[in-house]
Amino acid sequence: MQGFHWFLSALSRPFTYKGRARRAEFGWFMLIFNIIAIPITLLSADSPFLYYLFILVYIFPSISVTTRRLHDLGFSGWLQIPLNLLELYLFVTPTSVNSMNGLMIMTVIVFAILCYLALKDGERRDNEYGKDPKALA
Repeated sequence: MQGFHWFLSALSRPFTYKGRARRAEFGWFMLIFNIIAIPITLLSADSPFLYYLFILVYIFPSISVTTRRLHDLGFSGWLQIPLNLLELYLFVTPTSVNSMNGLMIMTVIVFAILCYLALKDGERRDNEYGKDPKALA
């Protein structure tokens, strides 16, 4: 149940771009988000309306928690722009057999970056983005 608490914490703050997010908040949000996304993607194969609605609901909490996670690592939230552009490219690119290898490589790159953000310990001190969230707990 602890993981769902972290997921709801991130989901409830879609426009909070100040402060820091712990690994647990970011990791659980991304894990549950992707678990929910799989069946929605499969159900939306014929009509993408449900998928677009899902993305619309989750885009702001995702950007927010990623910004705060980057802050916890000592980086600016703006650093996620290249990652977001890559994800957007993956989202809008038609998938033909010829483009599948490139898309798979980019998907692995995005996954590796998300794993790094989820697993790397944040700065163990207050930084320019806020107090150490572990010290506050």
